[in-house]
Amino acid sequence: MSPDKSFEVELYIDGKLTLFDRSCSGILPQSKTDYSGRTELTVGTHKYRLLVAPLKPVHELNETNNVITGEFEVN
Repeated sequence: MSPDKSFEVELYIDGKLTLFDRSCSGILPQSKTDYSGRTELTVGTHKYRLLVAPLKPVHELNETNNVITGEFEVN
């Protein structure tokens, strides 16, 4: 069972789930963790989507405030 107030993380690159953490221990508020991974990307512009959401379901008035999106360039 996951601790209260723990979170899961999902990172999508170009729509593909690239990295995730859904462990029961979760990420607790005010704590830090390091994620590293490797993926093969072509030269050019890529889009990312980072989702951070509670492991335990909660009613949210705004479902869009736990997602960050953007672009980055690979040279």
